Amino acid sequence: MSLQGLPDFFQPLTTSDNCIYYPYENAGSFAVLPRSLEVALRTDGYADFLLELVRGETPALTPYGLLNLRLQPQYEMEAALTTLRDRYPESRVEPAVFSTGYLRLLPIGDGVDFPADIQSPMPLVWNGLGNVRFSLRLSSDSAMLLKNALQQETFLWTAWAEMEMAGVAPRLPLWVRFNPARLLRVLNSLGDSERRIARVDLENFFRQEVHLLPLEMIGEVQDTVTFAETMTDWIRTHFGEFVPAPEQLGNAYLQLPKPEQVGDGISEWNLAQPLQTARPVVLQLNPLEAARAAVQQFGLDALVRNTVVPALPSGMLPISLLANLPRNRPGVEAVGVTLRAAPFRPFRPQAIVQTIEFKPPEDTASALFRLSPIEPPKYTATPYALLSDSQGIRKLEGTEKSCQGNLLYLNPSDFPLAFFTVEADTPLLKLTTLKGICHWQEAGIPLQRTFELSQQQPSVALAFSKGTQDATIDISAHSLQTNQIINFGTFPAKNLKLGLYSFREYGPHQVKINCIFNDSLPLFAIALLPEDRPETSEEISVLSFTPQQPSKTWSYLARSPFQSGYRYRIYSPLSQTVSEWSTIQSPFEPLVIQAIASSAVETS
Repeated sequence: MSLQGLPDFFQPLTTSDNCIYYPYENAGSFAVLPRSLEVALRTDGYADFLLELVRGETPALTPYGLLNLRLQPQYEMEAALTTLRDRYPESRVEPAVFSTGYLRLLPIGDGVDFPADIQSPMPLVWNGLGNVRFSLRLSSDSAMLLKNALQQETFLWTAWAEMEMAGVAPRLPLWVRFNPARLLRVLNSLGDSERRIARVDLENFFRQEVHLLPLEMIGEVQDTVTFAETMTDWIRTHFGEFVPAPEQLGNAYLQLPKPEQVGDGISEWNLAQPLQTARPVVLQLNPLEAARAAVQQFGLDALVRNTVVPALPSGMLPISLLANLPRNRPGVEAVGVTLRAAPFRPFRPQAIVQTIEFKPPEDTASALFRLSPIEPPKYTATPYALLSDSQGIRKLEGTEKSCQGNLLYLNPSDFPLAFFTVEADTPLLKLTTLKGICHWQEAGIPLQRTFELSQQQPSVALAFSKGTQDATIDISAHSLQTNQIINFGTFPAKNLKLGLYSFREYGPHQVKINCIFNDSLPLFAIALLPEDRPETSEEISVLSFTPQQPSKTWSYLARSPFQSGYRYRIYSPLSQTVSEWSTIQSPFEPLVIQAIASSAVETS
């Protein structure tokens, strides 16, 4: 698998606003970490936050609550682009993508009686780009506590999100040789009884003097900080599992195996080799802030729903199903799950089988099993998908999973599909329509699928059968005002979020200008105007040159990738005539002008 284009964790660019990672092998866009994580908005303007209070018509059903919310990272993309363009004039940026994570809700302040079921860390399942679902089943008391918190501003909650992103570990000219069991015995002593250790503690361990480490080193450590980060990356990839923090400390944790699970022997790592690894990002957020604002504006009913389950005969098991799937998924004719309860002899000799299909955008459904009164509410679920392409329609089946209870939550990884989400933000889609073609092969047969992004359809999820490799995406941007087309390029299929910042033509530009003086002119000046600006004194820049200072750099901002150039003309405040503007110039080429008394001639 190619690592090209993944975030390179070696020496990121850090500013007061951003942490920015280079693309590995300088192929692709720079990755920008989010500044915060917030509750996303639904299409109706409400916060995507729902608290469902469930009770039965009879006391036989114990009341409970369901909390379901969608979170969205917030990025400072424009600030990141400005930072990069000062160093790399044609650079592009993209938001960092996360693969997994956990979220827990916590009270603010001491002495608050907070139920354990709310504080329990729950998995965050990323649904393509910029969308992450959080679902939590609550006791009735916890659900009512949350409902009251939505109405009382004095009751404050916070939340911690612990997430991981994929990237490439730093490369160092070092070999390390060690006994895995011995190394793990030392590392596990730094953690708790369940062998969970904060990543920061691992890094601190590897920062100590080299001769104190249980390692044999070939090469010299030049930078202890980078060495510690690199060793922790290798530990994460080969031994560690990302787990929620055992305490609410805002740190990311790894769980290490027991020494006897890896055994004694000799392992060698060449730290100069590229290694795909994962690094954590921990963010604090207040998920109730946006929810409270929605309650104040639209009322409590906008975010809180009361559900009454009708009385059912003994042995009836109602099942609520929720699939966390991308909404717009071209090529997927159907997606669903087959539920099966094996025979429970002698009380129920026949198996129960139901097939449920999910419909976007909600992707929710329900089922009802008639079990015997004495059997446990157990069943299996086998997700499936009908995938269409130029070869026809195929049915794919996922792995059967064991389930119990009346709530079934399915993640994208449960289905026999691999999704790559391509999404564009609103400012970009106000200027362009994006058209794309995805190419891949299955069983040696070349296949393709076209897609289009617009203001009416800002995202698509390209679906493939699991295991598909070497898929590529071609995207072009078509201006809504002119007939201009910008080819974005061809790249491996991956989750991709596009904005104006994705185009090298957009944003801040710097043009190097050099004047060639061939006569006795003591001073020469030109006026410059960005392509998309009106011809006013506020928008026109004037640069003057002399034989002693013949070169200067001019900076300007292109507000549209389709109008990224500029014009120039001779500037003479004493002249009675005004020279013509030049043709549109490229921001990616230096401007060389021959300065003479009567005119200016562009030489390159």
